[in-house]
Amino acid sequence: MVAGAPYRRTSASFDPRVAHLFDSIGANEMIGEKGAFLGAAASFEVDFANELSGTPPHALVIATARMPENCFYALYPTLQALGSERSYASACGHGVL
Repeated sequence: MVAGAPYRRTSASFDPRVAHLFDSIGANEMIGEKGAFLGAAASFEVDFANELSGTPPHALVIATARMPENCFYALYPTLQALGSERSYASACGHGVL
């Protein structure tokens, strides 16, 4: 049985621009240990920050979830990073991504 994975904060999550997003989350606390699909916040995720795919160069990767290898190799045998990254970036007009 394939299981999902929780997110973990990265060092970028302590940046003053995003630290408020984690006010009630401890430095080493896992985020989303329980989830509706595969039992955790990240399930069949292949989201990652990559400038070549359109991620702004100033984006911060604020949390990551790494999936078990057996979850993806059948679908994406050449994929390097297995899991999901949560990013934060400012946008035009004072918005955020």
